[in-house]
Amino acid sequence: MKIEQIGLAPTRSMKVGIYPSGHVCPGMGWHVHPEYEVVYIKNGRGTLNICTKQLQYDDGILLFIGPDLPHTAFGNTDLPDQLEVVVQFDETFVTSRLAAFPEFKPLMELTGRSRYGLIFSQAIKAQVAMHFEAMPGQNRAGQLLLFLESLRIMAADPAVRTLFSNPGDLPAQLKPAELKRLDHIFRIINEQYDQVLTSASMAAAIGMTTNSFCRFFKAHTNQPFTVFLNNFRLDRARELLGNSPESIQEVMYACGFRDAPYFSRVFKRYIGITPTEYREETDA
Repeated sequence: MKIEQIGLAPTRSMKVGIYPSGHVCPGMGWHVHPEYEVVYIKNGRGTLNICTKQLQYDDGILLFIGPDLPHTAFGNTDLPDQLEVVVQFDETFVTSRLAAFPEFKPLMELTGRSRYGLIFSQAIKAQVAMHFEAMPGQNRAGQLLLFLESLRIMAADPAVRTLFSNPGDLPAQLKPAELKRLDHIFRIINEQYDQVLTSASMAAAIGMTTNSFCRFFKAHTNQPFTVFLNNFRLDRARELLGNSPESIQEVMYACGFRDAPYFSRVFKRYIGITPTEYREETDA
């Protein structure tokens, strides 16, 4: 995982990323940022990894996550007409722009709820589809108007799902020094997940005792380090099994696993089927 630099310009209220089929949204692997993020995925199947939650979607998805929620990229490249639109904005958008108009109170409430992660119904996704899909052809003002109308519709969704119903399930609030330390930890995971990584070696790499590292990591991810690392490796293994010609054994070693029975067992526990079954399913 890394700290993603969104880079909002002072002359812009929000940043819009548009990714058609074959163009993957940057920031693959775990990352975190202090901005809000709304993601519209037109169609196809994929996996959501947000903090400790993992969910599958089958026909695109519309979601809204608040600041400092660790996650991986959400998109997919299943279909040739696939489209992913990502809108990101900071706290200023909420406190200085939405707050200026009392008519936007439902939108303000929506952004507050987004801190717990929101997944919208397929009915609402269908209603806002025309707005998100029209954004590529609009200038910045047009994109902003389309986005505000989308938020208005999303705020009225009676079937919206909240990922984290308990505030205690969320990661602890990040301070600048903690962000820097997490950035270091996640950079090591991203670059060295194929190697032997332990809580002790990670603690030594960032200048902490093993016990302090374990407490720090769990406080900010709600997962023990070994669980987080295993899940990260399994996500990478699934990606390679579905998109590379490497053998299952080669994928296993490339993702940091050294024991074939163990790899097959944890893969099935995490994904639901064995690596062999997953390879056969994706090749079908």
